[in-house]
Amino acid sequence: MKFGVIITGGSVHEQIDLARTAEAAGWDGVFTWDGIHVGDSMEVHDPWVLMSAFAMATQRVRIGAIIQPLARRRPWKVARATWWIESNWESFDPAVARRRIEAGPPRQ
Repeated sequence: MKFGVIITGGSVHEQIDLARTAEAAGWDGVFTWDGIHVGDSMEVHDPWVLMSAFAMATQRVRIGAIIQPLARRRPWKVARATWWIESNWESFDPAVARRRIEAGPPRQ
């Protein structure tokens, strides 16, 4: 992966449309963030739900959360969510490649 885009706001449908647009424009990755936002009316969504939606709406881009404070999440829930996204897209489209989640140091 060389170039990725970070989608940080908007409704779920707007963010999914942006993920599709980024893929169509040739971006290699689509990322969200797993931060805590307080103070205004900005919509904030669970990053794992968004990453699942991005995976369903796209075919080839890498997917991840640019900020992912694992210390405030249960490790087994993160592992289960990652496994689910990585392993269950075959039921939707067998042509979709596995290993689309970016977590930890970037892979080459």
